Amino acid sequence: MTYTILHKRHIPIALFLWLLPFAGYWVTQPADAQEGSVTDGELPAAIKSLHGEIAALRGQVANYTAAISEVGKARRSRSFGAYQKEFEALGNKIMDCRQRLQFFYEQVTRLYRTMPTSALYLAARQAYTDAKNDFDALASSFSTAPRPEMMQVAEVRVMDGRLAKHLAQTAPEPTPVKSDQSVGRTLLEADDIRYIGRFDAIEVYLVTLKDQACYLLTGLRERVIGADGVVTEMVRQTILYSDLFPAKQAVGRQTEQHFESVLQQKFSLLAEDGNVSELLFNELTKARSYARVE
Repeated sequence: MTYTILHKRHIPIALFLWLLPFAGYWVTQPADAQEGSVTDGELPAAIKSLHGEIAALRGQVANYTAAISEVGKARRSRSFGAYQKEFEALGNKIMDCRQRLQFFYEQVTRLYRTMPTSALYLAARQAYTDAKNDFDALASSFSTAPRPEMMQVAEVRVMDGRLAKHLAQTAPEPTPVKSDQSVGRTLLEADDIRYIGRFDAIEVYLVTLKDQACYLLTGLRERVIGADGVVTEMVRQTILYSDLFPAKQAVGRQTEQHFESVLQQKFSLLAEDGNVSELLFNELTKARSYARVE
């Protein structure tokens, strides 16, 4: 029984070290278990089939890199977890291709030792060379692709009571729902929704709408007194939004500066139907997924 063996002269050591974190997702198996019972006559076609998978993976890596390199709405159309799962899946597939390519190398080497001038060996060798060249290009592009963790930022939390006091004094009221305009639907078309942090346990978001921006607040809490007199704190499923201001004012602001600006804003309670609110909450959840809790 033949087993897959890693040869440094065939798989660059730098690439092996890059893919090492994904090693836990696969277990080395006998080579004949990896590719089934491939006869010598089927070897060129089997290698070409693997080459097709490698070429498809190159396209997937290119699409992943393009998507994660976008800014604003284009990149944040997906959650951090979705990018992370895609990156891990690509790594697993590349490891699988590496393993299978190594198996084919061993089979081509065996043919060379037994029939070095045969048409079968020459066809298998050419198929392997083509697949190997494409695999090297695939591995190179994957090794330089941005990792999802590069998009994460540390979550900032401030608990000093200032925002809670500000909201208690201003007492935001629902805005009238106009038949010709929906605030929630406008927010759903935002160019970017960015999670800023937690201020008095309230989630703060910055929404950019072309050349204007506003802040959104969610996670407001209220105390409910039950029939038995027990006080329970509940999170209200509501969204507050501020008046619009020039987007350029928010450019370059640090988290603490955003929090200071929030204290100067007048907020209104978003009055929307359930479907719009649910869609908006989904967008906020995706934006918050890029925060790293430390």
